[in-house]
Order: sequence, then structure tokens, then C-alpha cells
Amino acid sequence: MRRRLLASVLASLAAACGGGVVTTAGPPPPPPGHVALALQVDPPDVEITIDDAFAGVLNGYRGGYLAVTPGPHRIRLARRGCLPGYHDVDVPPEGGRLVTHLVCPEAPTAR
Repeated sequence: MRRRLLASVLASLAAACGGGVVTTAGPPPPPPGHVALALQVDPPDVEITIDDAFAGVLNGYRGGYLAVTPGPHRIRLARRGCLPGYHDVDVPPEGGRLVTHLVCPEAPTAR
């Protein structure tokens, strides 16, 4: 009896969670009026500023996808110890991708 009840509860939970299937392929759906902008940056722990508004740290976004409105944007990428990167992008209505890297000079070594 207890096994049947446990099996029933687990089946109900699995059905409520979409059958237990989790997919991570592709961007999460953007809110209405927004599209996905995929950022691929080396190093991946850069801070992102879009149009002078801080957006967070890139590796905090699933797959590097950010939701933005279509059109022109100014993106600033920054990380301690690296030179900041500035990118003027025009995001198309279907979304876009930005692949770049920051220049991170090595710290001088003691002699």
C-alpha cells in the first residue's frame, strides 16, 4: 500500500514537472519585445553593462544569453585586471551573437 502511494506521488510530481525532462539547449525565452543576444567572451566572468545600465556578470546567465530589445546597443565588458571592451551592436529582430575577448595583461613578475 505504501509503495503504491509513493509511486503515485512520484508519478504525479514527474507529470507536474514536465515528465522530469530538463533541456538546456538554446536560450531561455526572452520577455515580450525582447530577443536573445548570445555573448561568448573570454574570460567568461566579465561584468556586462548595456546602454549604461549594469546587467550583471556573464557567467550568471544561462548559456551566455541576455534578453535585449532589437536595435542598437552599446555593450561594455569589464573585469579586474583586464582592459575594458566596448562594442556597438545592432541586434536584429531574430536575435544575435557577440564573440570577443578582453585583453588581460599579466601582472609584472618580481625579479
